[in-house]
Amino acid sequence: MKKVLRAGTIIAICAILLFVGAACGGGDSAATDEPQAPAQPGGSGGQDPGGGQVPAGNANILFQNSSEFSLCEIYMTLSTRPEWNQSLVTQELQPGDEFTITEIPPGTYDIKVLDCDGYIIAWKIGEKVETDSKFTYNIGTPVDYLEIKNSSSKAICSLYVRPGNMSQYSRNMLNKQQRIPVGETFFFVLERGEWDFKFEACGGGGKVIEIENYPIQGETTLTITDN
Repeated sequence: MKKVLRAGTIIAICAILLFVGAACGGGDSAATDEPQAPAQPGGSGGQDPGGGQVPAGNANILFQNSSEFSLCEIYMTLSTRPEWNQSLVTQELQPGDEFTITEIPPGTYDIKVLDCDGYIIAWKIGEKVETDSKFTYNIGTPVDYLEIKNSSSKAICSLYVRPGNMSQYSRNMLNKQQRIPVGETFFFVLERGEWDFKFEACGGGGKVIEIENYPIQGETTLTITDN
């Protein structure tokens, strides 16, 4: 694992199981003490953390940055919404910082965390939140991740993933303003195993590239081409 983030080091939530599983320290109902975080937004008042009218709740999620890198974006969006909402953090979370999202309405959410280079360093699809759920996500250093190199002739605006044994792709893992430019590299944390990928070029009506059963183990590279 490289020591410099731009050269390939990524950080990840240490025990979020992609598509299935629970966070560090327990499952949906695991209770944790509520520490004081440096940035703590108030309750949503009948809206999900990124917008949209839903019943209010008392669930809390604590994000702990146990890595040596800064985090700049945390997204938490109802799984039924087509696009990622705005980031819930407005300041860098330095190593050792904590961030708590409070009074989360019940529902099923998709979550992702980005470092300050815009790389996806942790994510979870389909996190079920009950009225009084409490979670702790400890963001540490991963073992397995993917380096995506765009050697095609067009920028990539959509990235969908799924484990090789599942039929349904994730939502687009890129925000509306995100893209993988031609000649650029993008880092994405994944668990070890075989994964399917679907890439769509920017501009609408662009070429769709699908790659199936791609093995992820340690630092893995995937190159996108026009062929």
